[in-house]
Amino acid sequence: MTIDATAPATPGKLTFVSHNSGTITLHFGSVSSDTNFSRYRIFYRKSSTTPVSESDYEQSDSNLTNVNFNGAVTSTVAGLSKNSWYTFNIWAYDLAGNKASATVMMIASTTSGYVLTQTSYLMENDDSLVGANANTPAAAVNTALANVQKGQRINVRTQLQNTGADQTYNKRFKIQYENNTDAPGVWNDLGMNTPISYSYGLSGSNGDAITGRKCSANGNTWSNGIWQSYTNLTNMYN
Repeated sequence: MTIDATAPATPGKLTFVSHNSGTITLHFGSVSSDTNFSRYRIFYRKSSTTPVSESDYEQSDSNLTNVNFNGAVTSTVAGLSKNSWYTFNIWAYDLAGNKASATVMMIASTTSGYVLTQTSYLMENDDSLVGANANTPAAAVNTALANVQKGQRINVRTQLQNTGADQTYNKRFKIQYENNTDAPGVWNDLGMNTPISYSYGLSGSNGDAITGRKCSANGNTWSNGIWQSYTNLTNMYN
């Protein structure tokens, strides 16, 4: 009978690859070695000063069951808090329960997330007479629109800028309205089946480029968009 009391070779330290507001991606270091290799385990804790231990959170990754990480080079830890520091380390285990951890822990932080800021705003009546806060950093919630007659259409254009860290992949935006007479304080989606609705073809057909620059006088950069008619949502925005 042979008793295995030898720990696996120390795995290489984890290194930082990338992050966003909820994930941190780690790069594996050098692999361990042991004839009775069992698995790797990655533990992490929400701290930049306290060492991580096997009693902390554990990463779930099927590649950690293979001594060569199944050929993978990275592992992404998800479900993290935004704008927070974390400490990570990796352990190697053999079938006898012997273990060895990387000698250097890795410390990294998540980002603050994306922050959408209204940078330009235009609201005008059907005669193109500007009635509210054109080219201002933001339009007040209760801003009135002047010179609008009953039954007349209005045009609304707004620009949003991401001033945070994350990119806003695959986000859609919509306009809502509040009826101060019948239901004050209740915001409704702007759509074809509402008292205020899109007018089909008001600014052209679907896919027509929006190239007007009325909202760029405040110095913010105007990015041309695509007109979407007869729908409640904008096109995909990155």
